[in-house]
Amino acid sequence: MKLSEKPSLTPFNSEYRLCNTAELLGGRCPDLQTTFVDELSLKVEQARLIPQGQCETWCWRQTCGGSGVRFDFEPSFGRGFSEIIDLDDGVFLRVRNSVHKDPYSVWSCHEGDVVFTVLLSGGLSLGVQKPEGSWIWAPFALAGFNPQRCLACSSVAADLDVHLVSVVFKDVRALNKFGFPASRDCEAFLRRIETFTRSNIPALIDVDAHALSVAQDIIECPFEGTLRKLYMAGKARELACYVISGRESKTRATPRGHSRRLDQGTVARLVKARVDSDLSQSVAGDALAAEIGVSRNTIMRAFKAEFGTTLGQYVHEERLSQACRLLEETALPITDIALTIGYDKPGSFSDAFRQAYRCTPSQFRLSRHS
Repeated sequence: MKLSEKPSLTPFNSEYRLCNTAELLGGRCPDLQTTFVDELSLKVEQARLIPQGQCETWCWRQTCGGSGVRFDFEPSFGRGFSEIIDLDDGVFLRVRNSVHKDPYSVWSCHEGDVVFTVLLSGGLSLGVQKPEGSWIWAPFALAGFNPQRCLACSSVAADLDVHLVSVVFKDVRALNKFGFPASRDCEAFLRRIETFTRSNIPALIDVDAHALSVAQDIIECPFEGTLRKLYMAGKARELACYVISGRESKTRATPRGHSRRLDQGTVARLVKARVDSDLSQSVAGDALAAEIGVSRNTIMRAFKAEFGTTLGQYVHEERLSQACRLLEETALPITDIALTIGYDKPGSFSDAFRQAYRCTPSQFRLSRHS
């Protein structure tokens, strides 16, 4: 199915908002009656009536014991999934982990909602009240709030894995009930992101490896049923803390008409953030290249130019540094520490540690505790 074709009506196409990039740039804002939050709520409610099904673009199934719905994309539309979870009291969690061969755009209507989004990888463009938006290249957090009714257009770049997590609050009261009480700090934060939202430039917030790790935990949630909702609610609160407390980024989004190619610094920061978020994972250049959408050689050159060391050397040093911290601050067995920092074989870890510090992990631990 081409993106320019309207998908068959299903319980999850309450309003037609999907369009391709050519239609977006040549068209006008659509007349949407249903707000973004109401659409999220409607989709979860419809999944309670029809727990599973399939159409041309996706198949869906109910999750979280009836509080969520997951959409797995058909090959004609893309790979991956999107999930919506109703966390109660006007709070929703939205998760996307997908890649599409063609760029596409989605319109949504907002009125008084507060949206926090953490973009782990991929390219995303956002525009308010007009199709032309600004491109954001991960990793970043975005915060949006506009008390007045407005339309937003989000676009996803082609051939890039898009990993994002959004916490959506129906209104300020929902944000307050979720744990950020009405206060001067709350009012100041909302005024700041409202200013950005109205100027058609997303409020970009720098995120560290801890925030990215929380977002990745949400995407890879190991639970099903009611436990899934409980887990997601806790992680959503944790993620909201990082967004609210984060510093405004000095990096600016680039206008839609500019080149969408990832610059060298962005590639390097993407790779570093991916490594920092989970040292236990294998760091394969080819896998990182496929995820970010550049060649393996580009990754290696960009990382060396940005940080003055090779990717392999950086991973090696970070793993050993983490090992020292775990040896000093925890009672974890040596084998568990080796696995935690990405060594499949404890012997390989011990050899690398001895070569770097001229003592075994056990001797290092003893010296710190004596």
